[in-house]
Amino acid sequence: MKTKMTSLDVQDSLQERVLMWKDQFPKDQPGFCEPCHAYWKVDLAFALTKLGDATEWIRFFDAEVSMWAAEGDPGRFDNMLDAPITEPVVVLQRSGKHYVWDGNHRIGASFKRGLTSIPAIVGVPFNAGGHYLRALDDGQAKVEPFNASFAKLYMRRPEIDPAKIVDPFNRFFAEGCPEFNPAILVERNLVTGFLPATA
Repeated sequence: MKTKMTSLDVQDSLQERVLMWKDQFPKDQPGFCEPCHAYWKVDLAFALTKLGDATEWIRFFDAEVSMWAAEGDPGRFDNMLDAPITEPVVVLQRSGKHYVWDGNHRIGASFKRGLTSIPAIVGVPFNAGGHYLRALDDGQAKVEPFNASFAKLYMRRPEIDPAKIVDPFNRFFAEGCPEFNPAILVERNLVTGFLPATA
């Protein structure tokens, strides 16, 4: 009998998948992160505009095509220009910036084809807001728009059974305790996928 994958199983699977690309950036650079220190999610339509200027990516791709043609392999990237790109690129997001771990050629080919999105596995380090995304995905938080730059995030309080609390004062507090903690402000671009479409 097949068992349903839990969110932890999904995280383990994604962390394992991106592990081989973690050394694309030196440890003292913002593009570095141990995979187990980030929250990972698959985005089948990751916006290419988040990855920089199309002209620069096309210039990179054309240079790579020329280099491989000179090496005797002129058709090395033809499949990226002809067939749908299904293999996700790997991107780390930190403080509104995106660092490509894997998939530079697929990104360049996508820009050259005039595409606007690409499948991606996107990681956000826990110390850069990844723990909020995990809580939102697990239903342990909710988010509302605040302004153009920020959103209000509410973390769900741990479930407490007031009947199990012996002290009367603490029981009274638990019974009147709201479901969510007070809001904190988080960068809107971090939680865009969780905001209402019209927000």
